[in-house]
Amino acid sequence: HDRARPVPFWILITLAAIPIYLAAQLIPIPVGLLATLSPRAAETASWLGLASAPISIAPNASSAYTFRICTAIVLFLLIRDTAWRNPWWTLLPLLAVGTLEALLGFTQAASSVLVTGTYVNRNHYAFLLEIMIPFAVMAGLAILRPSDTRRAIAASALFVSATLLFGATIFSLSRAGFLSALLSLFVLSVLNLPRRYRKAGFGALAIGFIALFFLLPVTDLILRFSEIHSESAANGEGARPLVWKDSMPVIRDFPFFGTGL
Repeated sequence: HDRARPVPFWILITLAAIPIYLAAQLIPIPVGLLATLSPRAAETASWLGLASAPISIAPNASSAYTFRICTAIVLFLLIRDTAWRNPWWTLLPLLAVGTLEALLGFTQAASSVLVTGTYVNRNHYAFLLEIMIPFAVMAGLAILRPSDTRRAIAASALFVSATLLFGATIFSLSRAGFLSALLSLFVLSVLNLPRRYRKAGFGALAIGFIALFFLLPVTDLILRFSEIHSESAANGEGARPLVWKDSMPVIRDFPFFGTGL
């Protein structure tokens, strides 16, 4: 078990297809063919008097992101190989970063400034925190051995990390982040119930987590939830649904590749 098994063939095909698909957006192609793949891009190229043009409307941005995704693919393969030896070791750098971000968030909350960690957007910050919470909890449960002092201390540190991550998520005032974190903890709680208690425990946990939904949020987060109705009223049907509706013509004009990565 020291070495990872070979990557399944279908995964290799997928990993190879992604860069090819992305690179195809950067290759200049004749306007006639472009009109089939991306009608609006072909129309724009015709206005500019070009005989050929790439599918991407912003080739520089597309090429930069293509390299990023290729890097992510390589990183995926490296993590897969490392995790085969010890799956929890690969989480430690992420948990360390997440915990430091959470501590920074508490510092920002104490200073009465917007809690975003090192991010600009509170939702992006909350996303980092809430995706780490299940890993911190499950890693703690996986290594916990009450008779082993070292393991008990390590598990306690992981549970403290999970608590910090969850608390910072609340103070970020991200509605989706809070709901996602609470839901992930609920799912973990259900999955860790003994089988014979799972049906009865599910109802009890559901009631408990519904209560937590109302009890845990700080005042400002409660006010953020109350803004949902006023935001919808101010924007008619709501700002995000309007954006989704406006995206439909874009899908029609750029059916296969979008506007480029």
